Amino acid sequence: GCPVGCWFCIVPKLEGKTFTLIPDFPVRPVLCDNNLSALPAEFQDHIIGRYRAAGVPLMDANSGFEPRTFDDEVFARWSTINVGPWRFAYDDQ
Repeated sequence: GCPVGCWFCIVPKLEGKTFTLIPDFPVRPVLCDNNLSALPAEFQDHIIGRYRAAGVPLMDANSGFEPRTFDDEVFARWSTINVGPWRFAYDDQ
């Protein structure tokens, strides 16, 4: 899910506006998510910790960041492991 609710986005209609947190996700070089930057900071740290512990480089956080929720804190957090492109969801702002 995603709490933002952009008028054009199908995610809230399909998956709701509430996140489903999956603590034991498989750590892989490509991480697909609806909105990483809107996740609770503690869960973002959990994801990053799992990548560090597994020694897997994050090559692509696909659709992972959304302009409304991406700030300096999010950038600082994810820049420690993101070695690929910074992909942002389309935004209407």
